[in-house]
Amino acid sequence: MYAATTPKFTLFIWLIVAIAIAVIPWPIPWLNLLAVFVMVIVALISFLHYQLTITDKGITYRVIALNSTVKKRIITPQEMTHVTFTRRQDDTIFQAVIMTTAKPLSLLRFDSPDLYQELREFCQKHHIPHN
Repeated sequence: MYAATTPKFTLFIWLIVAIAIAVIPWPIPWLNLLAVFVMVIVALISFLHYQLTITDKGITYRVIALNSTVKKRIITPQEMTHVTFTRRQDDTIFQAVIMTTAKPLSLLRFDSPDLYQELREFCQKHHIPHN
């Protein structure tokens, strides 16, 4: 099982901007309400965690908030059409995009290189095209 979290620095910037907008008295009253709404959304997003499990039967992707599953997606090898591996930011962050018959799944925040090696082995075992 592999785990990832939401990027906290980006959320911190959004929270600072939302607080600044909420504190300034604007002539448009709904702008302050929008800022409060953004603060609530940023606070909720900061509690999100992601889990990815690779088994012989397929790949299970879960989004977890406060120890309860918000979203669960199971992708079988038959659903996968192609897997693309790329690198970002000076070859330090890996990204994999799993193309399926329904909608693609992008794996970006998982920092373990073992995940991408295991995903390649999964593709080879099930004869799924990948680069």
